[in-house]
Amino acid sequence: MVGFLAGLLAAAFVMGAILLAAGAALYVAGLLLSGLAVGALGRVVVPGPNPMGVGTTLLVGIGGSFLGGFAGWFIFGRSGRFLGFMLSVAGAAFIVWLIQRQDRPASS
Repeated sequence: MVGFLAGLLAAAFVMGAILLAAGAALYVAGLLLSGLAVGALGRVVVPGPNPMGVGTTLLVGIGGSFLGGFAGWFIFGRSGRFLGFMLSVAGAAFIVWLIQRQDRPASS
């Protein structure tokens, strides 16, 4: 679990550093804000308790945006921004579900 979140954080950091070097600070700020919104919506979609902090929600949202963005680009191409947003929320919900499933105690 920690390795997965660390990988997401490292990918977000590298991407942010590259974009900042290219002069895209507003894009990075938009990515962080949309990641927080997508992560929060992903947490709402999955039933049950989601004991995550703001940082984890942000990482889940960014990961969901990557998953949904790639899926939307592969399926729809450049059209369908609303569908891409919905796929991003679905990707974040999938990551939240994976986190919940991993945090459950094993039942015998």
